[in-house]
Amino acid sequence: MSPAYDHLVDTFKKLPGLGSRSAERMAIHLLAEKPEKIGRIVSALQTAAEQIKRCSICGNLTEEEHCSICTNPNRDRSKICIVENISDLIALEKSAAWDGLYHVLNGKLSPLKGIGPEHLN
Repeated sequence: MSPAYDHLVDTFKKLPGLGSRSAERMAIHLLAEKPEKIGRIVSALQTAAEQIKRCSICGNLTEEEHCSICTNPNRDRSKICIVENISDLIALEKSAAWDGLYHVLNGKLSPLKGIGPEHLN
């Protein structure tokens, strides 16, 4: 197509769960079918990048210093669930199976790849 289109598709393909065909569909949808959505998406990404950060206690995403889970007085503070990433935390929260706190590692140990405890949260 064009270098700009190819760059957009390649960028989408780097997102988790998106293959070549899904990336192409998204690019075509935004560029040809719904170009008015592009500004809203760019704005939402920019706002999120500026306002969302990691909770200083557990590593979850938040707009404050501490996330709503860490500041919730109804959580059982005697229990902590260590999860690999924020997606795992979200899945547990949606299931309502856990009432304790979390610690998000933001990765996993991989000595063969040189990832040790010092590289994790």
